[in-house]
Amino acid sequence: MPFAAINLYPTGGVRQCVSGTRDLGNLRQGDTLGKIWQSDDYQKLQADIASSRWPSECRVCAEREKAGLSSRRQIIAQDDWAEEIAKTNFYETPTVRFLDLAFSNRCNMWCRTCNSDFSSMWEKYEPQLSPEIRNSEFGVNLAKRSDRAVQLDQLLDILPHCKDLRRLTIKGGEPFVEPLVLRFLEELLVRDLGKQITLTFVTNASVTSPEILGVLERFKRVWLSYSIDGTDPVHRYIRGEQFHLGRLAENIRSFRRLPNLDERAVLPTVSVYNVLDLPRFYQWCQAELKTRPTFYQVLVSPEILNLKVLPLEFRALVGERLTEFRRSILPSDPKNAGHLDKIIQMLKVDNSYKDLDESREQYFAQFVKYTKEVDKLRGQSILDVIPEFAQLGVF
Repeated sequence: MPFAAINLYPTGGVRQCVSGTRDLGNLRQGDTLGKIWQSDDYQKLQADIASSRWPSECRVCAEREKAGLSSRRQIIAQDDWAEEIAKTNFYETPTVRFLDLAFSNRCNMWCRTCNSDFSSMWEKYEPQLSPEIRNSEFGVNLAKRSDRAVQLDQLLDILPHCKDLRRLTIKGGEPFVEPLVLRFLEELLVRDLGKQITLTFVTNASVTSPEILGVLERFKRVWLSYSIDGTDPVHRYIRGEQFHLGRLAENIRSFRRLPNLDERAVLPTVSVYNVLDLPRFYQWCQAELKTRPTFYQVLVSPEILNLKVLPLEFRALVGERLTEFRRSILPSDPKNAGHLDKIIQMLKVDNSYKDLDESREQYFAQFVKYTKEVDKLRGQSILDVIPEFAQLGVF
């Protein structure tokens, strides 16, 4: 929704939303959020949307919908912004109601499903991988990565366009390890904007502190989603051995002391590594966190970790497991049963996404190579965590 939102990527690039495919400006190259909001490129994107055209910058949503998965566009229209859309003509009165900011790629994890664009930890390890399997979705050349830090004044100059700002989403990297996050929030409080803003965070739940909680509680509302990928062995395989679920659960209980907290979701990214763990993770969330995970976030890229790279026989096994799991939760949790339906459909050959079925063998070979190389870097073995993968005969 380029009429109401602007998104800052951890690389400094600015796009219309988190699913945008092209930078419309870059803070690390001297631009500011306010300048980009008023640029010709941003206004052209608004014109395309107003004319019911799919801009090339919006192809991720188009591809997800073609694959039968929920897109960011649909989620915005149906859930998050339904009330705002109903009462406001965004086309006639463009104004920033929703900011989506990732201040940097600073992170304390190097997840297998991530890359150096979104994790500073990956900057050390990505060059050690074979070039053909480096997990860089946006083609960032580490040798040319800008060292220029995003400055606070480059962010604050968007505020004159934010008189109707209602939601500020902060991502990363991991937002709570980036010092600029609290500085920006404190500036909003100085300007007396806290009482109208709902803060939204996607956090890996590995970091909290009294200082963080003290700032958050001064805003109108705080929505938290916890990015956790599975039960303890699976999560640590994907995210790093030191990140025990027990520690994360304690941090989540700390966040729950916020008086203005509206807890949103435990949000795993469903990939080849955790898809068989979903039933066990569902049980863990209910037992330890007294909540349910949400399964709408399904990895579609990088392609080598997409569910469709798995051999057809193994996909059939996964489909059978998920179908049984879906049946067991349908009466009490129809929403997640619906998300599982989409994952099951994605596993089928007749549900195409890009060229994954046609070139599956090539992608599968890259998946195996990538998994083995990261296993070596971490001193891990996939078969210790996902013994079913022994059936593939390649590990």
